[in-house]
Amino acid sequence: MKLHWLPVHASWLDQIEIVFSQIQKKVLTPNHYDSVRDLERTLMAHFLERNKKPTPIHWSYTVEKLLQQRRKKLPLKLAA
Repeated sequence: MKLHWLPVHASWLDQIEIVFSQIQKKVLTPNHYDSVRDLERTLMAHFLERNKKPTPIHWSYTVEKLLQQRRKKLPLKLAA
């Protein structure tokens, strides 16, 4: 078993949730797909279009914030 530490304010998870939310709103709802292959094609077309105009993620959680939090000696929260 390998244990990974994740920041308490895991902003990268927020980014993933945003992407999944957009997929839900723009691709999955209220569409009906006749097959898994049809769904796969639609999702791939969505990502191909999305990747034509990529935008950077502006992270708000910095090393300085992490170090400041550690100095406060808050108990570590671990995620496995």
